[in-house]
Amino acid sequence: MQTPPEYAVYLNGLRSTFREYLQERFPPYAIDLKKGEGYVFTKQHELLNIFDPHLAFYIPPERRHQWFHSMASSQALTLSVLDTIARRGDLGLLGGLICDNSRPLLTPGLDPWFHCFEFTPWWLEKGERKSQIDFYLVSNTTRIAVECKLTEKDIGICDPTAKGEAIRAYSRLPAFEVCNRVRYNGARYWEFLPEISNTPFPFFCPERCPLYKSYQLARNVMAAVVDPVAERVDSQGTALLLYDARNPCFKAAQGTPDILRSTQELLRDPSLLCSASWQSLAGLLGSTGRYEELLIFLKDKYGIMPEGSPGEGSGSSPLTICLDADPINEDWIKVVHWDRILSRTKDLDGFRSHLRSEGFTPEEFRGLHYFALLAEKHPWLKGL
Repeated sequence: MQTPPEYAVYLNGLRSTFREYLQERFPPYAIDLKKGEGYVFTKQHELLNIFDPHLAFYIPPERRHQWFHSMASSQALTLSVLDTIARRGDLGLLGGLICDNSRPLLTPGLDPWFHCFEFTPWWLEKGERKSQIDFYLVSNTTRIAVECKLTEKDIGICDPTAKGEAIRAYSRLPAFEVCNRVRYNGARYWEFLPEISNTPFPFFCPERCPLYKSYQLARNVMAAVVDPVAERVDSQGTALLLYDARNPCFKAAQGTPDILRSTQELLRDPSLLCSASWQSLAGLLGSTGRYEELLIFLKDKYGIMPEGSPGEGSGSSPLTICLDADPINEDWIKVVHWDRILSRTKDLDGFRSHLRSEGFTPEEFRGLHYFALLAEKHPWLKGL
C-alpha cells in the first residue's frame, strides 16, 4: 500500500506537538537530541514516556520495543491508556466501546478476569520464536486480542514474507507448506483458518502469502476465537484494532479503515474483527467522569481528544496544564525526577550540591508540596 501524501503533514504536526510537550515539561538531559529530532527520551528516562511510571512494571524491559522511549511509541501509548483503565478495575468499559461499524465492541460491562500486555499466544505458535499481541483480555464469556497503532503506516507485515523468501513457491504449493511462520515459529494458523475463512483451502497464491499485509490481524483473530485449552475454534472472541483517527494510513471508508478490508474479506464472519480510534476510546473514558488526568495527558502529549471536541484533529498545540497550581495534585514527573537523583546521591552533602546546580536552596526544596512524599521514601532527606 502506498503511503498517502498527507501522511507527512500528519507526522510533522504530531512531532511538533511532541517536541513542544517535551521542552515545556522536562529538563534537557532527559531528551535524546541525537535521535528522533527532539521527541525521544534518553533510555534512562524512558519511563517519563508513559502516564504513570509505575505502569512500566507490566511490560518488563526485555519486552519493551526498541523505540519505547520515543514519544511516537504506540506501545507507550497502549500501556498509558489500557493499564490505567485496568488498574482502576474498569476494563469492563471496553465492552461498550463504539466501533467504526457504529456498534459496541461487546456487551457493555463485561467482567474480565485476566489481561496481559505483549501476550504470547502459545497455542498458535509452537516453535521457539513467538510473536506477541499488544494487549489480550479474557472474561468468562469472551476473549479480546487488541492491536494498537499510532503513527504506523501498516498493520504489521509478515517479516519473512516481506523479504520475498520463496515467493514463487506460493504459486505451486499450498501456502501452509511455504509459510515461514510455520517453519520458524511453528505457527498453526493454517489449521484454524479454514474454519473461519471464506477462502477455499488449500491456499494457492500467484505471488505471496494471503496474510502478507495483515498477518498481525489474522493472528489476533485466531488468538481470540481459538480456545487455548481445547485448541479448537469456538468463535467466542473478537480482535480489535485501535488507531489514531488522524493517521491518513487508517483512513476510514464506510465505517471501516481501508487497511482492515483485506483481512475482513478473508473472514466468514467479518464481525470477528473490529476497529475503533483512540479518539473514540477517549470519548468513552470522558463519559465516566473518572479519567480527567489521563485525558489531559492524551491531549497535551498526543493531541488525542474525544471525537467532536473543539480542536480535535487539528494538530494544533495541546493545552498546557500547570499541575503545581494544585498542591493536592502530585506532579509525578517531577517526583520521578527527584526520586532518581535522591536514589543516586544518598547523602545530604551530595544532594545539597545538586540542589545548588539546579538553582534550589534547601528551604525552597523543603517547601515543595511533594517533599513529604520524597522524605517518606528517603528518610535521610528529613535532615535537609
